[in-house]
This record gives sequence, C-alpha cells and structure tokens, in this order.
Amino acid sequence: MEVEIFLAPIEKRHVLQNMIGLYLYDMSEIDNELELNDDGLYDNPWLDSYWKEAERHPYLLTAGGKYVGFVLVREIRPNVFSVAEFFIMRKYRKLGLGSVLMSKMFEFHKGKWEISTLASNTSSQHFWRKIIKNTSHGEYQEYSIYNGKRIEWSFCN
Repeated sequence: MEVEIFLAPIEKRHVLQNMIGLYLYDMSEIDNELELNDDGLYDNPWLDSYWKEAERHPYLLTAGGKYVGFVLVREIRPNVFSVAEFFIMRKYRKLGLGSVLMSKMFEFHKGKWEISTLASNTSSQHFWRKIIKNTSHGEYQEYSIYNGKRIEWSFCN
C-alpha cells in the first residue's frame, strides 16, 4: 500500500475539517465534554490558524490514494513540538500507519516533544508509549497533568 504524508494546503482544509469531525466523534466516547454544534457538527476553533500561524503544521495521510488520517503539529516554543490532534480512521488502525506518520513527524521536526493524551484513553496511551519509547530509545519522562486528567510524555528526538 503506497503511503503519502504531506502538509495540507489550504485547498484541502475541507478534507481536514471532515476528518476532524470523525476524530471528535470517536473522542466523544472518551471525552464527555464534546458536543455537536447547532448544525450537528463538531467544531475545531483552531483549524484556520494552521494556515495563518507559522508554528502550526497540518499534515494529511493517504494510503492507497485514500485519506486515512491526519496530525496537527504545533511548535509551542522554539524547537519544542506537540501533537495537538492525531487521528487514523478505524479501518486503517493496527496497520502501522500511525507509526509511519509519527516517524515522519519526528523526521520533519527535530527537537523536544511534549505529547499528551486523556488519562481515560488507554488505547492512545498504549500507542504513544510504544512510539515514544522507540523514538527516544527509552529516554523520556511521563507525567500526570491537569489533576490527573491527562498524561504527558516529554522527550527529544
């Protein structure tokens, strides 16, 4: 399966918006604060800033010519990066595509990384621990943040 990872041009904003809706729908199972807006959609008020602010980087992932995922990367301080949102469509999970996507992100953005997830999202924790352990060669820190609501990992690549 041919995989392509690319910085999403503004012309693909609608693709990212649609996929964010799927992502937030999945997340609503874990995050009970997520609600639909009056149009029956999930909002991402930060989406447009990914084409306006140099510190934000929207990437799309295709496999076999089909859109299968995305990652929104932020440079929160000089040479310090975070994953704002990360998503692989359900039917494409467990195929290694998330690992491929993040390997490219670590290649594109060198420095310190701070990645967090909801403490209640155990499948996300499993994914991130595996990726981070491999990327950092076991040299990372793990913290509980926001009164135990989130887990954060910090490491350099």
